[in-house]
Amino acid sequence: MDYSPLTSSPFNPYNVPSVKTLTELISDNCVSLLRDAISAAKGNEVFFLCSTEDGIVTSAKPLARGNESTVPAIVQLARFGDVVIHNHPSGGLTPSNADISVASGLASSGIGFYIVNNKVTDIYVVVEPFRKEAMSLLEEGEVDKILGPGGIISKKLPGYEVRDAQLQMAMEVSRAFNTDKLLLVEAGTGVGKSMAYLVPSILWAVRNRERVVVSTNTINLQEQLSKKDIPFLHSAMGIDFKAVLVKGRGNYACLRKAREIEKEPSLFAEGWDKERKGILEWLKKTKDGSLSDLSFSPKSDVWEEFASEADTCLKLRCEFFSDCFFNKARREVASADVIVANHHLLFSDLAIRAAKADYSETAVLPPYSRVIIDEAHNMEDVATSYFGERVSRGGVLKQLGRIRHRKDRRKGLLPFIAAKVSRLEYPMENIVTTINGELSMNLEGCSQSVVSTFDTLYYFFSSIKETQEPELRIRIGENIKDNIRWDEVSGEVRNCINKMKSLIKGLKGINSDLAQGVKGNEMAEKDLLPQMVEMKAMADRLEGLSSSLESILFSVSDDAVRWVEVREGKEARPPRVTLYLSPLNVGITLNATLYNNFKTVVMTSATLSIREKFEFIKGRIGLDQAPDERVAESLLPSPFDFQKQAMLGLVTDLPDPTEKIYADALSRILPDAVNASNGSTLALFTSYSLMNRVYGRCKDVVQGMGYSIMKQGDAPRHDLLERFKSDKTSVLFGTESFWEGVDVPGEALRQVIITRLPFTVPDDPVAQARQEEIEKKGGNAFREYQLPSAVIKFRQGFGRLIRTKKDKGVVLVLDVRAAAKSYGKTFLKSIPECRVVKGEAEMVVKEIRTFTDSYGSLEVP
Repeated sequence: MDYSPLTSSPFNPYNVPSVKTLTELISDNCVSLLRDAISAAKGNEVFFLCSTEDGIVTSAKPLARGNESTVPAIVQLARFGDVVIHNHPSGGLTPSNADISVASGLASSGIGFYIVNNKVTDIYVVVEPFRKEAMSLLEEGEVDKILGPGGIISKKLPGYEVRDAQLQMAMEVSRAFNTDKLLLVEAGTGVGKSMAYLVPSILWAVRNRERVVVSTNTINLQEQLSKKDIPFLHSAMGIDFKAVLVKGRGNYACLRKAREIEKEPSLFAEGWDKERKGILEWLKKTKDGSLSDLSFSPKSDVWEEFASEADTCLKLRCEFFSDCFFNKARREVASADVIVANHHLLFSDLAIRAAKADYSETAVLPPYSRVIIDEAHNMEDVATSYFGERVSRGGVLKQLGRIRHRKDRRKGLLPFIAAKVSRLEYPMENIVTTINGELSMNLEGCSQSVVSTFDTLYYFFSSIKETQEPELRIRIGENIKDNIRWDEVSGEVRNCINKMKSLIKGLKGINSDLAQGVKGNEMAEKDLLPQMVEMKAMADRLEGLSSSLESILFSVSDDAVRWVEVREGKEARPPRVTLYLSPLNVGITLNATLYNNFKTVVMTSATLSIREKFEFIKGRIGLDQAPDERVAESLLPSPFDFQKQAMLGLVTDLPDPTEKIYADALSRILPDAVNASNGSTLALFTSYSLMNRVYGRCKDVVQGMGYSIMKQGDAPRHDLLERFKSDKTSVLFGTESFWEGVDVPGEALRQVIITRLPFTVPDDPVAQARQEEIEKKGGNAFREYQLPSAVIKFRQGFGRLIRTKKDKGVVLVLDVRAAAKSYGKTFLKSIPECRVVKGEAEMVVKEIRTFTDSYGSLEVP
């Protein structure tokens, strides 16, 4: 370290040692330990992590030797109230600049910082130890009084059944709160995990005044929590608590933008009058101002013109600040004990906190100390998506279109500004000239370059990998850059980036000119402020897009995978080209941003383990990097009687799914299987192309049997599921999103068909890169990544069938590898034990018919 002395310290302003002596601050045993460790380090620098009791260091552990760069490793392990002790080999105890920097970071986490000499005879207190507030711990008895036999809920809820697994999970969550644990809980379907984590969360938040965030991956679960579970607990528990559902900012209408639309319709594209007028009328009546309160679903582009945006918000300078729907919602959230959010909002909040190195102030969410993550099996995928980068032709053109409409040049931000400036008495003719001249030319050139560049990228990548599939994904690596055409392609991309940068410079220049032009003219400044803020936002967004484009195509690093997705255009639309950068290992980020900064994190799902072990999920989400003593695990099976309620059918005489004739074979057996279960079938696929081929061949046959049939893409997901639930003999084909989050109890779902074991597709660039990383380290990518990932998803698919104790049905697996391959046992042993029928398709279909005919209401034990 640099030991240059300071004249004062922000933590000890008079730059004098603490009035307490060393013996008053450190126990004798710890003094001896510190001396021995420093001596063993030959008098060099050592960092110690110490625990305190009543302000006295009672235990010390040497964790690092070296300079301040070793401190982050210590912070990962330190908890509020701990103390870090560091020796100065020189004997001088005056804190250096580096010491003060370290102390500042530690203090923000509630960690004290002392400096001692090598003999540990003198001490300098840079940051006083923080007193740990006495927490009011949760007792098992009080949870039992709510969820247990004869408890509050059993008295309030008719037909309520005490579930031992639910009670056990509630106890585990309580212990995690009491002891600051990172808890993994696999709770099988029917355990009632939402109640099991909500009850202790509410008790803890109210009693200790520590906010708890509950994060989910799906809207269905959010609505269950906010509209059903939490209101019930509020009425049943007799505790005054406040829980709020947090929506993303884009769900709220901006009153300032609405006024601009009403006053200056020339800013916006034509053809939207009906929807725009509908939204404007609604805004006069709505109290909520959120999209879910609107009686119709506007086009996404229309809503975006009204939606609240962080980077175009005027904040306190906005005349609608007090009435702002978003601000009203955030004020509600700020006073909540329990916050219900989704994973994307949670990760957005974590990213902002990490960037600011501040976990005590409001970011996307207000400060919180404890986190519950439901549907935690999705954590890696959501984090991969959120912490990555993405650039598409449509994304860039969308921002350029906001600056000036591509078809009608009279519309857009620039023409709007030019019109406003022209009406002002304050002379700014040069700005209008620049907008209509040089800036418009730059914008036109940039738009043309974007279209041309992404067309070039489409044809370049399409030519590399010839395929009949309409969608293609290719990794961007040295093999791409060795292509003979890459120099030509990369040259065009760089030219496009330069044009974007030139436009960005022009936008910033206009903003600077506007700021200078309205200086001293309060009315003009107020009139143009919204457009100046939006201009800055557009420049910043384009800067981010150009930076991502450059990073994805030209930078090189080992901790990320770069790839491109191309799709054929439909109905005369241009082809879609999207470039991605995805982190290779999100566990590092999750460990640094989540586990190290929050006292308790509970991660739960019905599918976290592989053969009753958590090693796979722990490795994927970074829990293997956390201290062992902080991590707890719990495995709670479903209370359902799968031996009576479910049958698993394994067909052995179909072609291997990799064979070309597989789709034909599926098309022959699917209608028979549907008929055997009297419809009521959810068929799960692993690709759109296979689903569409089979659907096209089965549709008429299934309809001829008297069953309605639908597929993903025919209507919005929510509408399809509602139709599926209401038509109790219907058939639904679905892919990715239908493997989970589908909750259809009762007769409407009596059969789930898994057409293919859900291994990641061969052209998935992120999966490819992660498998290669495992192989480089000497591991087995199939056993360590492909197989467990597929098993988790298989378990999700299986879990769609039995949702209550009265459900009964069949899971039919049409992938012969489940029965023929040795790894098939891993799939089969990962699901609850049930009756298994294995054999030729004709025999299995007959058994499905027999099982279906035997359906009767199952008595709840």
